[in-house]
Formats: sequence, C-alpha cells, structure tokens
Amino acid sequence: MEDAMAADFGLSALAGHARSDGLLHTACGTPSYVAPEVLGGKGYDGAKADLWSCGVILYVLLVGSLPFHEDNLMVMYRKMQRGEFLCPPWVSADARKLIGELLDPDPSTRITVARLVETPWYRKPLPVLPPLNLKEPTPDARRATSDKEEPEVLNAFHLISFSEGFDLSPLFDQGRGGGVGRSSAGGIRFVTREAASSVVSRLESLVTGRGANMRVTKSGSRGVRLEAVSRGRSGARLAVAAEIFSVAPSVLLVDVKKDGGDTMEYRSFCSEELRPALKDIVWASSQDTPGAA
Repeated sequence: MEDAMAADFGLSALAGHARSDGLLHTACGTPSYVAPEVLGGKGYDGAKADLWSCGVILYVLLVGSLPFHEDNLMVMYRKMQRGEFLCPPWVSADARKLIGELLDPDPSTRITVARLVETPWYRKPLPVLPPLNLKEPTPDARRATSDKEEPEVLNAFHLISFSEGFDLSPLFDQGRGGGVGRSSAGGIRFVTREAASSVVSRLESLVTGRGANMRVTKSGSRGVRLEAVSRGRSGARLAVAAEIFSVAPSVLLVDVKKDGGDTMEYRSFCSEELRPALKDIVWASSQDTPGAA
C-alpha cells in the first residue's frame, strides 16, 4: 500500500520502495483488504492496489460485511483472483457497478481514479440539508417534528458500534431460519421491508398484549420505547427500546435492546412476546425456514 492509505490499513509501502521494474514488492496489509496482485508476489502498482482496497472499503460501508472473507486464506485468495463476491439487493445498481470495477482482479483493466470520479455513483449530488436550528423547540413543535421524521439513515459509525470489534459480518446475521438475530449487547436485531409506521404499530401493539403492565414512553419513526408500569423482581421497571434505521429506501434495520430492569424478565419478554409478534415482518432469505422464530 502507498503511504496515503496507511491510516486505513496500518501497514504501508512507500513509493520509494519500488524496485527497478517500477513496482512494489512489499506484501503488506490486512489480507481481506489487499489486492490479489499484492499477495501474488510478482510486484504490483501501488496506486492500482489502493483502488482495490477502496472497493473493499466501499463494499463494507454499504453492505456491512467483507466481500472476501474465509478462514482459509488460500480459498479466499482464489476467490479474490476470480473476483467472486455478491452484492445484496439493497445496493444500488450504480454502486454495484462501481464496486465490480474496483474489485477487478486484473489491475490492467481495473477502474482508474480519473474514470472513478466520472461515474454516476460518484457524481451523484449530496442532499441539501436544512439549516441548523439551535433553538430548543416547544413541546408542540417537538411532537409535530416527530410525526414527520424519517428513520435515521444507517452510516459507517452505526456499523462499527453495532459490530463486535471490527467484524461487521454479524450485523445482518439472521441466525438459523428465523431471521431475527442477536445483537452484541444481548438484544435483538432484524431487517424488514415493512414501512417504519408498520414496525412502530407492531411494537406498540405489545403494550396491548401485556394488558396494562406496559406503556409506551416514546414513539416515532426512529424508534419506540416501552416501559413496565409496575416494578419487577429486581425493584426496577423493565424497559425495552427499539431503534429503527434506514438501510435503503425499502429496507429497515430494527435494533431492540433492554433499556432498564431485570435481564431475566427482558429475556422472557423477548422470547414469549417480542419474537412471536415480529416474526412475520422479518425479511428472511430464501434459505430461512418459514414461520421459525
């Protein structure tokens, strides 16, 4: 890697390290991020290898997992040489095309920086954000804003905070069959294609299911918080918070965690009420078992 990318990969090769053939020969970097020619041992163009690594980073930011990740490095290297990876359906066509051009195993045909900055995905204008309002809104204005809010868009910082260390693969892990996975904090995380309003209604319906024992203390398109009316066995009220994030225009990620109270009561609530109430809105893959919880 050239020194410009050292902040991303920890190890780097300086341009002055090139041999008489004009190529770098230092095999360095994290295997999942380095270009196949770097691992080939025959020399590589640092700039072209960096473009491959940029493709890996873009894939991780958009998908939440690595395009090439195997316990056996030789198996992973062969997939890299063949350019074998899959993009999930929520990745746009322009982004998918760019990732494919960045992760071209042939450095001679890999996209260049000059071509990259002319691609539709790169040239897409950023959304115009409204001016920042530093004034504290009134209660009526706060409620009106909450009604109009959209789910928060999932970004790179969420990906890192949701993951265990820097392994992002469990982020969208849907477990065995049921589609509802566990988050690193002991909560529940799942992907759905339902509208935010439908997810909110389904979560609010859990209050009715528990009679008068639960109440809604916060509700909006960005999340719902439920709290027990009476104290539990630990002397604290059970509280459950669900955050809703937008992964793509028609895909939401819902992250549910215990926000207070006894852990055993929370696990019982998840097992007996939360999972059964949500299982039919979880976006399961074709390999998932229908109706599993």
